[in-house]
Amino acid sequence: MAAFSFAEIVSACLMDFRDSGAKYVESYLDVLLDCLLQFEGVGIEMSGVFVQKDEDLDNMPAYLVDFENGMAFEFIGESAVYKMSEGARMIFDWCEVNVSKDNAEVMNKCDRLVCLYGDYG
Repeated sequence: MAAFSFAEIVSACLMDFRDSGAKYVESYLDVLLDCLLQFEGVGIEMSGVFVQKDEDLDNMPAYLVDFENGMAFEFIGESAVYKMSEGARMIFDWCEVNVSKDNAEVMNKCDRLVCLYGDYG
C-alpha cells in the first residue's frame, strides 16, 4: 500500500469523522470539534485527531508529546502533524468544502476553533 501524503491523511481522517455514525450520533465531526474546542483529542474507528495541549497524556500519541503546540491527524496508522493553528485552518477549509451548507453549527465551531488555536502558531 502506498503511503498517503499529509493532505490525504487529513482529508481521509476528517471524512471518516464525518461519515462515521452511531445509533444516536449522525456524525462524529461535531464530537471532534467539541473535543478540540476543549483541547482534547479524540479517535474513532480508523482515525484520530490529537493536540499536544491535551492534559490527558494517555490521550496523546507519544510522537506528539515533544511537538510544541502540535496537532496530529491519524488515518489507518499513518499520521500528519501540524502546528495547532495550521491544523485548525485545515479543518475549517475542509469543512467549507465537505460539510453541507445547511450545517451552520459545524461552521460556527470551525470558526471558534480557528480563533482559539490562532495563538498556538
